[in-house]
Amino acid sequence: MPRKRVRKRKRTQSPGVGAGAARLVSDLRSYHATLASRRAALDQEITAVSDALSAMGGSGRSPGRPAASRGPARSAAKRRGSKAASPRAFRPGSLKDCIMKVLSRSNGPVAVKNIIPRVKTVGYKSKSKSLGNQVSMALREMPGVSRVGRGMYAAR
Repeated sequence: MPRKRVRKRKRTQSPGVGAGAARLVSDLRSYHATLASRRAALDQEITAVSDALSAMGGSGRSPGRPAASRGPARSAAKRRGSKAASPRAFRPGSLKDCIMKVLSRSNGPVAVKNIIPRVKTVGYKSKSKSLGNQVSMALREMPGVSRVGRGMYAAR
């Protein structure tokens, strides 16, 4: 079978594109330099505010920064990789902290279904329908809590 010849289209440029593109590139470079200088100034301000927050006992971490890039705002204990010394060293107001309060105030082992309403009375605010699952998962991960029986947990 004879092959058909396929014509290739010639690429054409409109006149004056080169001059416009060069101007656009130079404008973008100057805008990039302006943004880079602004970023340097903002980084200095963020560092100063983070240092001030960490000196006052705040977290020093801004909400937009990822946790891995905290750098100097991290405490010395976190950098060394040491674990919490006491079983009650959870973030105040967290679910684990409230669970630890409930377990430490009880005289013996407590069932998960009884921990859930007590966690809310201690001060944990949640509208979650799966709070029971969250409590169960947290209990398994907590170092200061031991499983006594099926669904029964106690503080060590």
